[in-house]
Amino acid sequence: MNKLKEELKKFWNWAGITPEEYRNGLQPTHAIQSEWEDNYPYWRQLEHEIDNAINDLNQNWEYDLAKLIVSTIAIDNENGLVMDNCLEKLVESNRLIEMCCKSEQPYSRLEIAERIKNLKIPEHLQMLLLNDNDDRVRQVFLREIK
Repeated sequence: MNKLKEELKKFWNWAGITPEEYRNGLQPTHAIQSEWEDNYPYWRQLEHEIDNAINDLNQNWEYDLAKLIVSTIAIDNENGLVMDNCLEKLVESNRLIEMCCKSEQPYSRLEIAERIKNLKIPEHLQMLLLNDNDDRVRQVFLREIK
């Protein structure tokens, strides 16, 4: 967990914003495109630590480690590769889906809303997305369930 936490700390330092600022809609000043995270020079190292974290979660589920992965899902919301990787490799992906639906990071919730057709999500979690306080999450959810 410490290695992923350290990699995320490096990422946020590079981005020049905090996770809280990102959650509130602030984008890095060097974000000239929607996939700004791709410009992070150590993205592959971050992906490597995400893979390690997925393996660790498959051995022993730890809430704090899963929460770090949810944070990376929010960062990678344009590509969605982190979420795809989690859905493919994580044994208890349903637990991670629930954490994304309940996350403070709207981009994590958006990742679930975009995949709603392909996921078996309990109705109470769908209601969270339907009633989300973020307009984008609600709109994408409604578009995808049609």
